[in-house]
Amino acid sequence: MIAQKSRVVASFSLLFLILITLPASVAAHGDPPEGLKIFAVDDGWVYVTNFGVITSDAPHRYVCEEAFFASETYVVAPLEVERWATFSRGVAAFSDDGCDFEVRMPIVDAPTSVAVERSGDEVAFATRDDGQNELWHSSNGGQNFSEIAVELDDLYPTSIGFLDDRHLVVVGYLTDGDDRGQAIIVEIHVDSATRTDVEVDDDLVYPELLDARGGDLLWHARRDGVTEVFWSHGEELDAGHFESPGWPTSGALSPDGELAYLGGVDGDGRGIFEARRSAPSNFEQVAADHRALCMAVDGDSLLVCGHRRDDDHDLARLHPDGTIEEILDFRDLEGFRNDCDSDSRVERTCPPVWPELAQALGIEIDEDIDDDHEETDDGDESSCSFVDATTPGWIWLVAIVALLYKSRRAVSDRSQIL
Repeated sequence: MIAQKSRVVASFSLLFLILITLPASVAAHGDPPEGLKIFAVDDGWVYVTNFGVITSDAPHRYVCEEAFFASETYVVAPLEVERWATFSRGVAAFSDDGCDFEVRMPIVDAPTSVAVERSGDEVAFATRDDGQNELWHSSNGGQNFSEIAVELDDLYPTSIGFLDDRHLVVVGYLTDGDDRGQAIIVEIHVDSATRTDVEVDDDLVYPELLDARGGDLLWHARRDGVTEVFWSHGEELDAGHFESPGWPTSGALSPDGELAYLGGVDGDGRGIFEARRSAPSNFEQVAADHRALCMAVDGDSLLVCGHRRDDDHDLARLHPDGTIEEILDFRDLEGFRNDCDSDSRVERTCPPVWPELAQALGIEIDEDIDDDHEETDDGDESSCSFVDATTPGWIWLVAIVALLYKSRRAVSDRSQIL
């Protein structure tokens, strides 16, 4: 009986292995290619998309999500153009070259939010599991994390940010009772793990942080069915107060604290809007008919994420004179990053998934795989590339069903004998 149970356990272990290593055509990349988050770093930019990461150093190449152990849900916190902390379901990882990634710690699920403060090499992330929240912090760019022992289980954290290198802000809402949904803003001192609740109007609900910088917050919440945007200066929570006709798709604060930007707040969800510190409640349109999916201030210009279908580009730069300069169109991608070592995570995991992305973008590529990329099985169990990514999904499904049937049949037969 013990031997039979062992065989069943082994069968289900094999099933689990098959499931987590299914090719991308079965298990990932279900959404159309789209930008998620843009970061302006000192020497360039880092663009996080739903299929991987593109940087200013190689704007026509990408690092696939599989390289940093991710699938479907992930967050990237860049410290430099090629130095990132990455987070996905179950894994926090780190890379100092954008080619190889090392697991730094296991996490229960993908974080609810991640924050980065590059000047101090600070990274933080929040997770939630079964109603319990955890807040983790790193002072070395995500190579090591320690938990901030602060009680946060009374709220659902929608977003976190750094007010400065020693203070975090957590924006969320109450989860229980008649006050469910009520907006909560909490300041956390990362060293002492002390919590300070900020006084917020109790009729504001379901808030979301758009940006935090230099002690300022750009956030929004709902009140009586109206979306209200706040540009908070320190203790002046409503220093800037703007009633928006639409739900903001994105927002950003300038490093000098003089400008705030919003995306998608007009009636049809399009456009880029700007306010100045001298008039923080007056957001005026500076560019029309743009999706503004994400944005980041870069010097005196604004990096803004679009969509090739509606904006004719996936990333652009809005200049002070109102002109928009195209930077990137996903349809111009030439493949995965090709300057990494042959034994790197990028080289081991990205070749099998590039053809699928190319097909989704309408990019024609040579169907013959380069000889250097034919052998991807390196024995690394954490890699998803040792399964043939071209195998039809139905074959895998049939194999899984057959394996389940065989395991159950074996248990049934054995029980009858006993």
